[in-house]
Amino acid sequence: MAGGFSGWLEAWWMKISSLFTTDRKKLLEDPEVAGEVMRVAIEKQVAEFQQHQNAVADLLAIVIGKKKDLARLMKEKGELEEECEGAVAVAKEIAAKMQAAGKSVEEIQADPEYMEALTAYQDNQSTLTEKNARITDLQASIAAKTEDGEKHKLMLQKVQREIQALKEKAAATKSEMYANRALTDVNQRLSKMSERGSDKALEEVFAIA
Repeated sequence: MAGGFSGWLEAWWMKISSLFTTDRKKLLEDPEVAGEVMRVAIEKQVAEFQQHQNAVADLLAIVIGKKKDLARLMKEKGELEEECEGAVAVAKEIAAKMQAAGKSVEEIQADPEYMEALTAYQDNQSTLTEKNARITDLQASIAAKTEDGEKHKLMLQKVQREIQALKEKAAATKSEMYANRALTDVNQRLSKMSERGSDKALEEVFAIA
């Protein structure tokens, strides 16, 4: 009895599912219904596109800011390295003169000018170590943000292709004009994003083909 009931239930479900599928197909044959379905699908893709576009814009601003900080730190690093070299040169010159005058190592190390040059070198070296650590952190952060930007760029291209596919499917519905407008809007946004990339390195990362 139980087996008969389960068999009847399965048959009933298949019949209902078949009717639903048939009705759905018939419904989608209506141009207005199909057009509305297509419009909703396109709007969803455009919203996703906007989300990734905003993410790229935010990342682009962050990376540009970090690159400016990196350029400043690299310049400061170069200046510190020059100051270190200068301090070493001064200390060596003082030591050489004092040695020529017969001064002992202890006297040289206790000389105020020698000590001043040595202190300047040590201070600059300490600051240089901090700068190098900051530079390393910035470079790692830039690399990570750039990778994130590349992922969003790929998603933008994916959404663009999906909208193009929807446009082709929309040819037989009243949503064709809407699909054309959406695709044109997306392509224009991609073009503007490429035009705004002033930093060549970032432009290569975030440019949309």
